Amino acid sequence: MPKRIILLTLLLILIVNFSALAQNNRNNIKLKINDSLVTDDLKYKLAEDDILIPLQILSNNLPIELKWYSAIDTLNLVYKDKKLKFRLGGKRLQVNNKLVTFSAKPYKDDGQFMVPLKVLGEALGLVIQSKPKQGLVSIYQDHARITAVENLPQDNDGIKITVDQHVNTTSMFLKNPYRIVLDLKGTALYNKFSQFKVNSPLIKEVRMAQFNGNTVRLVLDLATKAKYKVEKSATDNGYEYRLKVSPLITGVKLEGNKVKLNSTSALTKTSIDYLKHPQRVIVNIENAILEKQAKINPEHPMFKELRISQYKTEPYIVRLVIELKDKLQFKLESVEDGLLVKPIQTLLKDISYKAENKVLLNLNKKVKAESVFLKSGSRLLIDLPNTRTELKSKTFNYDSELIEEVRVSQYNQTTTRVVVELIAAVPHQLDWKENQLQVSLFNKLTAVDLVNTKVGTEAKIDLLVPESYQISRLINPRRLVVDIPDVVVNKNQVQIPKPQGIVEKVRVSQYSTNPHKVRVVLELNKSANVIRDTIDNSLRFKLSDFDLAGKVITIDPGHGGKDPGAIGYSNSYEKVPALKIALKLEKLLKDAGAKVVMTRRTDTFVSLEERTIIANKMNSDIFVSIHLNGHRSSSSFGTETFIAPHSNRNTKLLAQFVQSSLTDELGTFDRGVRKEELYVLAHTNMPAILEEVVFISNQEGEDKVMKDGFQEKSALAIYKGIIKYFELLEEEK
Repeated sequence: MPKRIILLTLLLILIVNFSALAQNNRNNIKLKINDSLVTDDLKYKLAEDDILIPLQILSNNLPIELKWYSAIDTLNLVYKDKKLKFRLGGKRLQVNNKLVTFSAKPYKDDGQFMVPLKVLGEALGLVIQSKPKQGLVSIYQDHARITAVENLPQDNDGIKITVDQHVNTTSMFLKNPYRIVLDLKGTALYNKFSQFKVNSPLIKEVRMAQFNGNTVRLVLDLATKAKYKVEKSATDNGYEYRLKVSPLITGVKLEGNKVKLNSTSALTKTSIDYLKHPQRVIVNIENAILEKQAKINPEHPMFKELRISQYKTEPYIVRLVIELKDKLQFKLESVEDGLLVKPIQTLLKDISYKAENKVLLNLNKKVKAESVFLKSGSRLLIDLPNTRTELKSKTFNYDSELIEEVRVSQYNQTTTRVVVELIAAVPHQLDWKENQLQVSLFNKLTAVDLVNTKVGTEAKIDLLVPESYQISRLINPRRLVVDIPDVVVNKNQVQIPKPQGIVEKVRVSQYSTNPHKVRVVLELNKSANVIRDTIDNSLRFKLSDFDLAGKVITIDPGHGGKDPGAIGYSNSYEKVPALKIALKLEKLLKDAGAKVVMTRRTDTFVSLEERTIIANKMNSDIFVSIHLNGHRSSSSFGTETFIAPHSNRNTKLLAQFVQSSLTDELGTFDRGVRKEELYVLAHTNMPAILEEVVFISNQEGEDKVMKDGFQEKSALAIYKGIIKYFELLEEEK
């Protein structure tokens, strides 16, 4: 915490109480100047809380130049840099170019000029004291003034005093209680100064007062025994006197693998060095004193011996010597109550999680990590030898399907242990990437099954947790290939199902290990329509005899070229994601056997009339136009499907199937099927729908639709709706 600077406010104090002289009925008053007795029978007169004395006494004992102009009853005084002028009988005193008022009028009595001492002394810069009980008035010349009192910089305990000129000092250390006394000779305290607390653990309080007429005394009340020294130096503003107090080192101890030096305050001026034969580390602490020399012979895997001593006294240096059993490096850390000497081992600095089921251990250097899986409780233990951790949090919870919890602890003095609690016996792999240990956890294929249904065959692939995948179809030979990344399989633990319906054979393999990928191949005896789904931890593939062979479907990506369509929340263009969804839908439909006609395949402009001509010319079975909605209000959201106002039953069925599939798959708000006189709907000769997948003018809608995964889901949802439509028509036949 930074020490505050304490400055003195410049308020003049004259230590005078002249009225008390009269109250003590003193006839004889003694006068001292600079502690020398001038007279024991002072001629005086009390008036207006001031005392008038002969001016000649001052001019005879102080270097005051006095001139008397009898013609005008005027006196001129010159003292140091001050010029004073006043008239007898008047109350005005001119000090250089300023006027002040006397408390009583000066006058002449028996050849002596009687002047008000309080006002005149103040103008001359004298220190005046009154001691009524002793019948004594003391006058002192002001040799020096204290202009500021401040704390020393943060790495030192003590006080800095600024004086406008050089003064002599004396100091002493006192006990019961512990305190340091500093006297500044020939100095007057012309500043109001009260007690204040210094923000230092070593100094409890600082006091300053006018000890006598010629000395200012500074007292530092200490928290404990300490050493000190007084330094002085000339500055532009006078002289600085620095009273430095040295921290007291009270002991040394071991805290695990750290050596702790206890002190009355933080130890900041430190250095470290290393020596061989034997291996040892030398720590020097400057500006510190040691309470008691000590030696420790610990039973410790790293340290042989610790020794601490007062290495020097001018300047003060405490030395710590640590003899080592093996070569180690250390770092020094200043703390509020001393110093920590810490071995630089491997440090586990942080633990984080990556979405691909990876736990990331960030260290300052590599170690030979060891891992073991405990079946009881499904725990993965990772031991990091010669490693320590200072992580404040010991337990970590992540948004992971595989990980329940990660814990870290200092297993022993030299080993840090990381425990990964898993949902099941999950395969893992350790890899180093620079100083980061990546703990990769792999999803696992646990089962493959085939089930015959009324409409075909359903293939089910079970995993520990849901996983993304890629699917492709081969025509010759007829195969369905499913690739699942970041998954492992033990073929000996997976039972391959017998042939069912459309599926003649199932093959499962660990297709690759870098990266990890499992491949499942379904060999088919005929062409089949495929509808994909994921339920819980299972990938589902519905294979039916029904396909889209012979169907002609026109896909119309909205806008394009010079026509950007709706402008998104972040100024994106509707035409871009509309085309991407359409191309993904094209692939799905082609895989199902349909002939797909695209009104555009690139970012080109196609008129509304051309779009309808293309669909009509190809005698398309259905027309699907893909768009993203826009509205002047960014709060509008949801999915909606448009049809022409006088649409027939088939168009309405197609619209309803696709609208329901989109809202179910995407989880969007269902704005329903709406009728609108749109050109491409009114001028096509087949069931025609226009899909507004989401509002691109809505921030959340834009964020979603610009991502490839959401575009894939949108295309799949439209595909499923189209399949249901054609399946219904086939059933009705």
